[in-house]
Amino acid sequence: MIARHLDNFISLLQDKGEIELYNEAGLQHELGFYLKSVLNSSCTIQLERNISAILGNKKGLHKNEIDIFIKNGDRKIAIELKMPVNKQIPKRMELTFKDVRFLEQLKTKGFDECYLLFTSNVKSFWESRREQKIYAYFNDGIIKTLYKEDVPVFLKESKDTLIPITNEYEFTWKDLKKQNNKQWRYFILDV
Repeated sequence: MIARHLDNFISLLQDKGEIELYNEAGLQHELGFYLKSVLNSSCTIQLERNISAILGNKKGLHKNEIDIFIKNGDRKIAIELKMPVNKQIPKRMELTFKDVRFLEQLKTKGFDECYLLFTSNVKSFWESRREQKIYAYFNDGIIKTLYKEDVPVFLKESKDTLIPITNEYEFTWKDLKKQNNKQWRYFILDV
């Protein structure tokens, strides 16, 4: 249901210069407004929705809130967004793995559709060869279980560094748009 609308939103970003990409909150609101305009009025669209309000508790989940929550009758849909626009590359990569794990957890809790939309203008996400596997995963287009040896030393101190992901998700980087002399790229995962 939502995959088609995500594709149409991306087309809108590509075809028209009306929507400026500047940070994740801006992207979240623009996508929320777009979904509100194209989904039927019986759908509820909520931003930064606390998971305990939906499931009753958040025990054992990797995050407390869903970036975009959609309810259509009994159907529950989650969309997580990542839009790094400054450095912090390995940390943002690690957080992306956590988002995918969180979406997998939501699927086991009865969510019908779960998506991750990642976009950035930082070239190192798709063209940076480093010793740590986390860079190779992003450059090669794969999200899977992340182990301590896959990340830089400063991330290894985190107790959550082992991020067990049930499946492997392959993706292809796609050009989104040029803005302020920077190339934006994106990928969408259907978890």
